[in-house]
Amino acid sequence: MRLLLLTGIGTEGNTLVLAEALRGRGLQVETVQVGFSRGNGWLSVSVERQGSVTDLNISGRLAAWVSGHYPMLLRVLRKRLAPLIDADTVVHAFGLHPLGAVGQRLAERAGARFVLSPTAPELLNGLAHLPRHSWRKAALQSAHTVIVEADVLKGKSGAPGNVTVIAPAVADDGLGFRSRPMGSTINFVMMGRWDEERPVVARPKLAMKALAQAERELGRPVILSVIGSGTRVPELMRYAKGLKLHVSFHGDLKGSGLARELQRADFFLHPTDFATFPTYMLQALKCGIPVIASDVDGMDLFLGDGTNGMLVGNKLSLWMDGMVRAYRDYFDHEAIASANSGRFTLETWVQGVFETYSASS
Repeated sequence: MRLLLLTGIGTEGNTLVLAEALRGRGLQVETVQVGFSRGNGWLSVSVERQGSVTDLNISGRLAAWVSGHYPMLLRVLRKRLAPLIDADTVVHAFGLHPLGAVGQRLAERAGARFVLSPTAPELLNGLAHLPRHSWRKAALQSAHTVIVEADVLKGKSGAPGNVTVIAPAVADDGLGFRSRPMGSTINFVMMGRWDEERPVVARPKLAMKALAQAERELGRPVILSVIGSGTRVPELMRYAKGLKLHVSFHGDLKGSGLARELQRADFFLHPTDFATFPTYMLQALKCGIPVIASDVDGMDLFLGDGTNGMLVGNKLSLWMDGMVRAYRDYFDHEAIASANSGRFTLETWVQGVFETYSASS
C-alpha cells in the first residue's frame, strides 16, 4: 500500500508526525504540502522535494483564484503529482477546501482510494448547505472514510455512514501536575488561535465578560491569562480594558513556558460554538486544571462525568454561574492530571488511522 498525504503549507505539523509513524510500520508514505502566496507575475508553480516530502507552492497574482477554481487546481496537481499516484495508492487529504475537493478528483482519475479529514465546521456546513453537485459535496460523499477529530454528528439525523471519529495525539511536552499553594487570586487561563478568519468560532468575549461579572460574586480578585496569537488580540486587549478585567496576554507558548502558565492556573476556559478536538483544553487537563467549557455537541466526551470540569450553555448568565459553581466545587487537580496523562497518545492515533487505511485497501 502506498500513501499520499495532501496538506497545506503551514498546517502540516501533525501530518508529518503521522507520516513518520506510518513509515515506522513499513508503509510507503509521500507527503505533499500545497501553499498559495502572492508573488511577481501572474502565476508560477515551484516544486521542492526533500526525501519523501514535496512542497508545491503556487504563487502570483492568480494564486488565490487558483485555490478556489478547482478544475485549474486539479490540472496543476495532476501535472506534478501523477507519478506518485496509482491504483494501489490511498490519497488522504487534510481539509475539505481546497485539497479535499480536488484530492477526490485526483484519486478518482488515477483509480486510487480516497480518505478525507475535514474540519468539523467544514463537515457540518458541507452536509447541510453545499450544493448537491459541488466538488466539496462529492468529496464528502464519495470518500471511503471521512475522519473527524470529535463526534460533531452525534444525535444528528442523516449522518453519513462513512464518517469515523479518530482523536489525534496530544503530546505531553513536559505537561503534568505541579503542586502549588493557594494564592490570594483566582487564576483562569484561555488558549487558542484568535483570528477572525478561523472556521471555528471561538467566544472569548463571552468568557471575559462573564468572568468580569463573576468576580464580584467570587469575592476574590481574578486574573485571566490569554495564550495564543492572532488578528483579534488587539481587539481583545481593548475589550478587557473596557471591562476593567485583569488580563495578561502571552502570545504563543510552547514547552516549559506553556506548562508553567497552565500549572499556575486554577481553571481553564474553553468558550466555543463548535466541538472540534480541543487540543488546548486537553493540554490543560494533563496539567490537572479543571475546565469550564461550552456545552456543544461532542464536548461531553471530555467533560461529561464532571470530574474534569463542567459544561455550560453559551449565555452570559450560564457562564457566570458556571464559574462561581466551579470555584465552590472541589476538583482534585492531581487526579485530573493522572486520569488524562495517558489519553490521546500518538500510538492510539496512528493505530486508528492505520486501520482506516487497511480497511480501504
